[in-house]
Formats: sequence, structure tokens, C-alpha cells
Amino acid sequence: MASSSTTVIVSGHNGQWEWEGDKGIWQQYEISIQQEISQAFDAGNKEVDIKVSDEMSMTIKFDDMVQVNKKTKFMRRIRVCLELKDENGFYGYEWQDQNKKWEAYSVDVMIKIADAIVADQTSLSVTCQNRSYDIDLKKLIQTNTSTKVTRKIHRVKSMAKIPSTIPKTSTKRTLENDEEPSESTPKKRAVSASSGSEKSSVRTVTTIAGQAPVDAECKNLLGKAHVYTENKDIFDCMLNQTNIGNNNNKFYLIQLLEDNKSKSYHVWLRWGRVGYTGQVSLENFGADLANAKRCFCQKFSEKTKNDFYHRDTFTKYSGKYDYVKLDYNPTTSKTSDESEENKKKREAALEELKSRPIPESKLDKRVQDLIELVCNIRLMEEALLEMKFDAKKNPLGKLSSVQIKAGYAALKEIESFIDTNNFNAAFVEANNTYYTRIPHEFGRHTPPLIKTSKQIKHEMELLEALDDIEVVFNSLTTNENNNLNPIDQQYEKLKCELNPINKTDEVYKLIDDYLQSTHAATHQLYKMQIEDVFEVDREGEKDSFNNVGNKMLLWHGSRLTNFAGIMSQGLRIAPPEAPVTGYMFGKGLYFADMSSKSANYCYPDRNKNVGLLLLSEVALGKWNELFHSDSNAHKLPTGCSSVKALGSVAPSAKNEVKFSGDITVPMGPGEAATAHSAKGYSLNYNEFIVYDAKQYTAFAIAGSQLTQRIRSKAFGCLLRQEVAYFDQSENTSGAISVRLSSDAAAVQEMAGTRLGVICQSLALMLFGIAFGCYINWQLTFIVLVSLIVMIFLTFGDMSLRVWQGKQNDKIMGRASTLAVEVIHNMRTIKQSSVEKEVLRQYSDLIYEAVRLCRMTMVPISVLSGIYWTIDVYTMAFVYWRALVLVEEKQLTSHHIIMVVAYSMFALQAIKLMGMLSYRIAGSVSAAQSFFNLFDRIPTIDNGSDEGQELDDFHGDIKFDDVKFIYPTRPTSVVLNKFQLNIMPSQRVALAGGSGCGKSTTIQLLQRFYDVKEGQILLDGVDIRQLNIHWVRSQFGLVSQEPILFDLTIAENIAYGLEDVSMTDIIDAAKKANIHQFIKQLPDGYETKVGIKGSFLSGGEKQRIAIARVLIRRPKVLLLDEATSAMDSQNEQIVQEALEHAQIEDPSRTSLIIAHRLSTIRSCDSICVVNKGKVIESGTHTELTQQRGAYYKMLTQNH
Repeated sequence: MASSSTTVIVSGHNGQWEWEGDKGIWQQYEISIQQEISQAFDAGNKEVDIKVSDEMSMTIKFDDMVQVNKKTKFMRRIRVCLELKDENGFYGYEWQDQNKKWEAYSVDVMIKIADAIVADQTSLSVTCQNRSYDIDLKKLIQTNTSTKVTRKIHRVKSMAKIPSTIPKTSTKRTLENDEEPSESTPKKRAVSASSGSEKSSVRTVTTIAGQAPVDAECKNLLGKAHVYTENKDIFDCMLNQTNIGNNNNKFYLIQLLEDNKSKSYHVWLRWGRVGYTGQVSLENFGADLANAKRCFCQKFSEKTKNDFYHRDTFTKYSGKYDYVKLDYNPTTSKTSDESEENKKKREAALEELKSRPIPESKLDKRVQDLIELVCNIRLMEEALLEMKFDAKKNPLGKLSSVQIKAGYAALKEIESFIDTNNFNAAFVEANNTYYTRIPHEFGRHTPPLIKTSKQIKHEMELLEALDDIEVVFNSLTTNENNNLNPIDQQYEKLKCELNPINKTDEVYKLIDDYLQSTHAATHQLYKMQIEDVFEVDREGEKDSFNNVGNKMLLWHGSRLTNFAGIMSQGLRIAPPEAPVTGYMFGKGLYFADMSSKSANYCYPDRNKNVGLLLLSEVALGKWNELFHSDSNAHKLPTGCSSVKALGSVAPSAKNEVKFSGDITVPMGPGEAATAHSAKGYSLNYNEFIVYDAKQYTAFAIAGSQLTQRIRSKAFGCLLRQEVAYFDQSENTSGAISVRLSSDAAAVQEMAGTRLGVICQSLALMLFGIAFGCYINWQLTFIVLVSLIVMIFLTFGDMSLRVWQGKQNDKIMGRASTLAVEVIHNMRTIKQSSVEKEVLRQYSDLIYEAVRLCRMTMVPISVLSGIYWTIDVYTMAFVYWRALVLVEEKQLTSHHIIMVVAYSMFALQAIKLMGMLSYRIAGSVSAAQSFFNLFDRIPTIDNGSDEGQELDDFHGDIKFDDVKFIYPTRPTSVVLNKFQLNIMPSQRVALAGGSGCGKSTTIQLLQRFYDVKEGQILLDGVDIRQLNIHWVRSQFGLVSQEPILFDLTIAENIAYGLEDVSMTDIIDAAKKANIHQFIKQLPDGYETKVGIKGSFLSGGEKQRIAIARVLIRRPKVLLLDEATSAMDSQNEQIVQEALEHAQIEDPSRTSLIIAHRLSTIRSCDSICVVNKGKVIESGTHTELTQQRGAYYKMLTQNH
């Protein structure tokens, strides 16, 4: 039971009220305040005012679960934690919203959950935010009863304490508190009294006077004032500061505003975290301009340590804000000094202009569509958002080209630290400088350190996108008085002539053949189909073309959002400020002779799946052939004009065709390259690089439909699933193989021509019924009854076939699993002479599928017989009734013919659908399988980018009261109340019998599974709150059975890493004691190892696996019985490699699962595990002297 000194009664339950402080740390209220809150809630109040101190009062709102500072209006989240049955401590329940943020349940819901637990119920229904939900406390799932949308929930144990004082959310300073607000509820953000409560687009251009926009958050002066301008000085400053160590990522805006009517002046300040509105201040100086300017300049100097009037020579000082140079290119024609009368006239003229019909475009419809596509601001914003740069929420407005170049320079400085592997304080400061110059929106997360080449490449893509978008904003703004169609205006400003090429044209056919024939075999996850082709003629480009000979027609792929910049300014080489990282062969223009290689860089519009490829005429001259990446490749040998980076696959020279006389078009398909390198290839496909932008001219733009196949989407969903998903019997390798092959084919088959046949049949049936009713309803009614019966029979037949298909898939999945296992273990099968037994097992499964088919054959045959004869009896009945109606003179023979014809239409249509019923059934069964996969929410989302990343992970690991049960073995508790503390740099070993839970700890550390109860803490942070990719990157695992891929030794060592040098690979191999062995092989590091490394011995495979771990430089080394299956000689070699790996980095933490106790004697601590608990721990000497479980194991081994 909890201590009474910190417990209050909440609707009959022991509980405590808490509020969320800085960095998401929860704190208890003072006990007297908790009692006051509980009394108000039990009395049915919606809110209650509490007094925290003489200077601070709060309002607690129970519906919103927030506290609001009555003076500053800042909000913080609150929650209630209750004492639950059979549990020690206080617990709260939270649900995960669509942004994967955890939100606390309301007090009402928490009480219902506690009541359900007391009553031993595992499910309950609640109402929350006017919606009804079903909560499953066992599966930890919340389901919306209306939409059936499910959300994850979890239980958190309160660690809150009562602080000496509750931190204030504001200070007594007149103007502002310069710290970032520490509130953390995304939808109830702390704001000032004059601003809204949500994130907003804080640089929205609302009114422009002169050159700078008035801040959109200055509500009181919008439309009433303008930014003061004096000569060339615009009194508008945006400052930014990032400090990763302190998790600062903040902005500071200063504006001097002049009233439009009276000559009065205000200084407007706004500050806070990037992406949020922040706090505001507005000071009125009346007509005292000199004092207002003095205040503005003083604030600028205070924040930057620079003089405002000398900002052109701005110097960045440590701990101070940086000055962000914004682009003040005006987007309207408003003036600062216009009178009220002129303003009214201009607005009236604008309204009159808007009322006019938009002039028709003079462009070809295909060109119009292309211009709309490449000038789509929404796509540009989405592209930036993917790269953590939110153009809508970012308060820094549009960055100037000067600022973008400063970003390149900062990245170049970071690159120098990465190259020297020097991650010191200066490296961190370089990161701070980059984020300060190019502000990113990370929410409340700490900006990540840029410490890999991959991260630099990602940031360079962002800068390139910003650069191209800056071109669009500068060149595509339109004038209010222009009578041209807006698309025509944009087209004119691109200064690029686009002429559609007809599909019957020979050039179109050539480009289509080139596209399809050079679609690489390794890029078959999507297919391409040309929508349109445009001949391109950029103004002045052909005149400046540097024709050095050897011209080829080559592909270039780029983001869709970059094409407006490409059309208006051409392809551009990265500026000198940019780092060379990310450019395998130096900074130049890259082209390809395989269309899909370029298509991989297209990033098409998701709504239309349309991407653009640039086809260019490139003058290559004499090229320098390279097999491997070289950042200095731009330093060409004398006489060379380009680089040809050779790939292992390329279009054959025999298929080349000539175009326009002297231009070579390298037609596919791709074949094995004829040129060979002793060290292999760095590339799969050729790349052609020129370092002079004048050596190319744009020839055509191909708009291609990129269709992602259903197999690709299904495979992506599979990769997102947690490991426990693959432990289930229905998700074996064979079952998944069936799902990805035959099921996908069935769905795609249905989605093709058969779907058209079904739609056509339905249309015929409805047509026949409608016209039949028009002529004679009685005869049509007879046909309609038969149609209904036939439809029911069709659905019955389909249902039976769907059931049969599902059962058959299960059987064939088992058969496929058996086949896969046999093929992978063929040597064992042969050695054991069990071929006949394996064949019998496989034949039994096939026979089971045949028996299932026979079992359903009789009912399906009966249904089919009725189905195919019912139309005969229907038509006979129709003829009989028609004759009766003719005799009664209610119908003529002419009408009989028409009714019979329409009836036949309807009956034939439904029969045609019946003929496809078995195909439809197969497709429905397959589709259900895929939809179940697509809709499944993994308990551990491997595709998520959410979660915290620790900047300086020390390797401190703690298992705190952990309970774990494998999902497929719910009755077997593997770990129970498991406690283990591993200090940074320690070498800790786990010893114990088989099945005691040793290896499970390693799987939990890599978050393959989540614990049932308790916590796993990394440097004091719950592992579930950390980014899953970051977590796994911190651990290096060497397991008992090393897994190698059918690749070269070098590729296996560098598996999953990019831009790894051969020097790094060799260095890792030396540390793993495998280098000398590799040198003796004929092909050295380019030796293929076979499937699962079948060409190597166990010791050799293990040492390659160790090298793969070492090259990643993990912070924690996990050794899971790495030498248990080896002979003594190999064990000694591998053990030396492991010991070297452990001592190579003194700060590295090691967790060792031991089989042979002799290998762990030197460990700092040895923990003996039995039945899921640590029963004793200490050094080898200490445990030996205790003569306990470890001593018994030691003596048994001897």
C-alpha cells in the first residue's frame, strides 16, 4: 500500500494527482492541493481553481486533463494514477494517438479501468471525448465502437514525487522569459494571452509594406501597421539558436512596426521553439521613433552580440543567437504609404479583376498538366516535411540563397569531423551551427547529431530541395493585373519551351523502347509506363553547349519538386560550399543508361504516382573509367572530359542505336559487363558524370506512371511487423512465400480484365431488367426472381470456394515450409538418409489438399447444376406466361420477342459472372489475406521513426522487475521479477541452464519483444520511449549461429552500411582475426560465401560476423554463446577476436551469454540465472568462494 502521506481518495480509489513538468517528467501536487482537486472532482465539477503560491494560481480542467496558469495562460498536462489490485504503487493508463503520442485517459476512464481490475474483468466500454470505445486490458487495445479503428494502450507506473516548489511558467520580467516553453501537450500548447493555442504558420504573409511581412501572430496590428523601413534597413530580424546538448531549438523575432495612419511605433517580439507559436510581447512607443529604434537595436545586440546596422558582417558568438538572412522578395504590389482612398480603389479593382473569368490557356492540355504538376506548392511542402523541414509550421519564413549556402558550408565542416572520426565538443558545435542556419522542426525531440555520411546526404537533399523551391518562389510569382491564364504566366517565366511528342512519332517510340528495355532486373518492385513525352528547349542552352564529342542520350532522375528549378535554370552542380560526401565521384552532374536507376530518384506524386525523368544529350568526350568511388574523380586526367563509373550490368554495345546522326542511345536489356575488376564493382549499373554543366543539353522530359506492385507493399508491411508475428505457425516462411507469390497474382489477376468483365455483366443485367419492366413487369418479375436465386447460388458457391481456398493455402503453406527447410538443410537430409520420410511428409500434405478438394466437390457440383439449369426453366416459364398474356390480349408477339431478348441479356450476364465465380473466390480469399496484413498494427512498429535518441549513450543498462512471456507460449513465464544492473564499460556474463532466460534478455535489449511487466532502461530511459532504429544501432550481436548472405565477404562485413571504405572493411577483418585467411583466398574480399556461408567453416563464418559487428562500432556488445558449437582450436581463435572486440573500446559495455564458464572468468560480474531470476552474482572468485549455484556448475563442467 502507498504511504498515506502522499495518497488521496479519488472516487473510492487510493490515488495521486500529477502534472507534467520539463522534459516530460511527471511531478505530484502538494498533498493539500491533491485533496482539493479530488474533492472538486467527486463533487462533479468540470474544473477547479487552485492556488500554488501567492503569485501563481492554476485552473484544473478535468475534461481536457490540463492545468492552465491563470496569469500566463500556459497549459500543462495532468493525470491521475491509481493504486490497482494486487499491484505495488500507483499506475496510469495511456492511449496512443495517430501521431504515436501517448495521452493520459481522463479521470472517469481511469476509475472505470480500476473498477474493472478490482472485478477481475479484462474488458470494458467507456465514453471518452463524446466517443464510445471498447478497451481490452489483456491485449492492451482500444477500439472505437463506430469506426472500429484500434489504438494501442499501455500501463505506466508512476515515479512522480512531490517537488519543493512547482516551477513557474513565466517570470516577473516586463517583456519576456527567454527560455523555451516546457509544455508538452501537442494540442494544448502554452501560449500568451494574445495568441492561439495550437501550432501555427507563423510567417504567413498577411500584409506587406515595403519589403517585409508583418508577423501573422501580431493580431492587434495586422492590416493596421507595417514593418518600418529606413533607406536599406528593414527593421525585421529573425534569429535562431540550436544547442543539442541543452535540447534548445529556438527562434527570436524582432520587428519595429509603424502605424499606417498615425506616426506611432511598436516593437513586436516573439520567441519560442521552432515550429511553435511561442511567447509574444508588444511595446508601444507612441510617436517616439528614436526610442523605438533604440529598443529594437538593443534587443538585437542583446541576443546576438552584434550591431544591427553592421549585420552584413555578422559574427556568430557561442551561446548567442544567429542572424537568419531571409528573402524579402515581395509577393504583392502593396505599398507602405498608400492612402485609405487609394487602398479602397485598389481593393475594388482587385475584386473586379477576380470577378472576371479566367482567360483560357493557350497551351496544349498536356503542357498545362505538366506545369501544374511541377509548380505544385503542396508537393513542395510535403517533400520538405519528409525531410523534417516543415514549411507551414516553421517560423523562419523563406530562407535566402545566402542562408542556404551557409547551410552547405556548415555541413562541410561537419564532414571534416566525420572523416577524422573526431566527435568532440567542436563537432557538436558544428551541428549546432548547421541547425541554427537551416532550422528544422523536431517538435520536443532533441535535434539529432549528424554523424554519418548517410545523414549528410539526407541534409544535402534538403538543401537542394530548398534551393530549387527558392527558384520557384522567385520566378513564378504572378502580377495582379496580368490578363494571362496563371498557368501560361508560370510557363512564360520558366523560359523553357515544351513541345509534346505524339505517340505515333518515331522519337516517342524510341524513348519508350529505351525506357522499357533499360528497366533493370533488380528494380522490378515497380513498373513504368510513359504518360507523355515533351521535347525541351531551354533558352540559351543549345547556344552554350560544349560539344566535346561522344554524345549519348542518357537519363537523369530528380525529385518532382525540383523540376521547376531544372526547367528554369537547368541542372546545377553543387556549390563550392557543399561537402563532397554523398557524391561518389565528386560534385558533378550524374546520368545513367538504365532508366530505372534514374527513376529511383524521382519521388513521384503519391496521389498520381507520376514521376518525371529528364532525357539529356550529354557530350562525354573521352571518359575516365572507374570501378570504385572516388571523391576526387573531378580531377580528370589530361585529355578526359568525363567519368564513366562502371557497373556490373550494362546495356550491350551491340544493341546501341544512333539518333539524329551522332547521338548514341544505349538500348537494353542489361547484360553482365565485359570489363572486369579484380576488386569487383562498387556499382550495379553504369553512371556517367560530367563536371561542366555546359556538356549537357536537355532533350526531353518523360512523364512516367510508377506503379508499386502489391507484392512490394505486402513485403513492406511484413518488414514492419514485430518478431513475435513470425513466431506464429500461420506465418512461417512457406506461408509467407505463398502469400507473396500466388496470392498476389490472384489479386492482380482480379484487378485486371476480369474486373471489367464483371462490371460489364452487371451493366447488362441492370439494362435487361430495366427495359423488361418497361415493356411488361409480369414477365420481368419471373426473370428477376430467377436472377435473385442465381445470385444467392453464386454467393453460396463463392463462399464455399473462399473457405476451400483458405484451407488450401494453410496446407500449401505447410508444404512450402517443409520444402524450404529441406532445401536449406539438404546436406543433413542426405547424411541422415531420410529422403523417403521427407517425401512421405510432403506427399501427405499434397494428398490432404486433394482430399479437401474432393470434400467440397459434391456441394459445389450440386450448386453448379442448379445454377446452369435454372435459366432453362425460367425461359420456359416466361414463354408459357407470355402465351397466356397474348391470349388475354395484354401482350403482342412483338413485345414477347423484346422481353425474351432482354431477359436473355440479364440471364447471360449473371451466368457469365457465375463462370468467373471460382476466380473471384480465389481473388477474394487472397485479398482478405493481404488486407489483414495491411490493416494489422504491429505491437512494435519496425518502420516507425518516432522515439527519442540519446545523444551521448553511456551503455548503462537496467532490467527493473521484468516479467516476460513469449506470445506463442502464453503459459510459460520466461523471466519473472528479473533484476539486472549493468554499469557503463562493464563486462557482465549470464550463466545458467538451458531455458533459464539468458538469451531472452538479449532479444529484449534489441526490442524484438516488449516486456510484459517492469522496465528495461538505457541510461535511465525506458527502451519503449526510444527510437527503435537507434536502439538496435547501439547493439552489436554475435550469436551462436552466425548468419551470412550469399554475397562477397566484403559485402557481408559492410552489410546494411553505405559509403564504407575498403580500409574500414579490412580494419574490421583484422580485429576479428580473419584478415590473413581472406588474403589467402583467390578472390580475397570479393569471394562469394554461398547461401548462409555454406562455403566457409563455422569458425570462419563467426569471425566474419564479428567483423560485421565491429565495423559498426556499437556501444554495447552482445555475445550469445558465440563459441559453444566450435572445436577447441576455432574457439581459441574466435575467443581472441571477441576479447579484442571487448577491449578495443574501453567505454564499450559487454553482455555475454556463457556456455563454457572458462570464457567468462575475467568478466567484471557474473550473474547466475535460474527460472527467470538472478539468484547470485559476483566475480569469478567471489562466486567460487560462495560455493553456490555457480560453483556447482563449475565443478560439473570439470
